[in-house]
Amino acid sequence: MTILVDIDSTITNFAEVLLFVNNVRAKSNYQYSDITSYDWFDRTFVNPWQPTTIEKFWDKVQVNPKAVSTIERWIEQGHKVYLVTASHFNNTLSYKIKKTLEPFNPKFINERNVIIAQDKSAIMGDLMIDDCVDNLYYFNGAHVCYAQPWNQNFNGSIRFSDWNKINEAINTIESIYFKEM
Repeated sequence: MTILVDIDSTITNFAEVLLFVNNVRAKSNYQYSDITSYDWFDRTFVNPWQPTTIEKFWDKVQVNPKAVSTIERWIEQGHKVYLVTASHFNNTLSYKIKKTLEPFNPKFINERNVIIAQDKSAIMGDLMIDDCVDNLYYFNGAHVCYAQPWNQNFNGSIRFSDWNKINEAINTIESIYFKEM
């Protein structure tokens, strides 16, 4: 099975760091639970994406260790896994990818496993894990919604933020839809 896994706010704490930085810049005190829509940053802050153009921002973004171990286990089980992102193209994009790949064993996940695409529905895969519901709606395959405050009303698929539960869901999806083929 080919599994596509979103990077920002799915395997990383991107939105938490972006919120922290924008709160400091705007002298505000928004909470993570306040992020109730995907366009919330644009509606709440002036030029909220500017911090992502600075390498120090990406030094603060952390990859979830449970995501790393789960993804590496899938590869050991024979799945193809690609990290996908709809990142803005700027001078720090390669640095962001480098920092995202650091926790992974390069024999499992490396630069050949990264896909950058503004339209994720154009990527071929069997299953997508993403926090952005638009990406899931338009993807032609099975999907798991990575649970975040901004997608809490999504009812179009399985929705988890626990990587053990995501793994169980992937195993169930595989046994139902892909083992019979």
